[in-house]
Amino acid sequence: MTSPATTDATMRLHHIGLAVRSIDEAAGLYAGLFGLRHLSPTIEDPIQQVRVAFGELAPDVHVEFIEPTSPTSPVAAVVARGGGFYHLCFTVTSLNDALDRARSAGALEIVAPVPAAAFGGRRIAFVMMPSRDIIEFLEEGQPATGP
Repeated sequence: MTSPATTDATMRLHHIGLAVRSIDEAAGLYAGLFGLRHLSPTIEDPIQQVRVAFGELAPDVHVEFIEPTSPTSPVAAVVARGGGFYHLCFTVTSLNDALDRARSAGALEIVAPVPAAAFGGRRIAFVMMPSRDIIEFLEEGQPATGP
């Protein structure tokens, strides 16, 4: 059986996304409990209606804190239910190919490709897997603002 990851040798885990009420509070908690290192500057993304900041939990293990900026933000309902794990993000060579593979595996595209402020305008897209897990794809390209 061929998995989507084996068809794109450069697909790799980029970060774990957490929906939070407050980036500052969440980062403080993660620093105290898990030794969070280096928190990036906070970036506002008006397209996604969020503020985000990235931290490092261990070498090559990054977390994205995602704070809604409006009640219609994609993460506002998650935060209203207490927040927490939101998505896994994978870098991909071709966003369109990754979306095609995900759809063929039964995933539903929930956010079409858009430029992301946190990644210097690189395109992202989100899918919901049949298991209801959310996956973000980040297209490789110009250097990212985040980790």
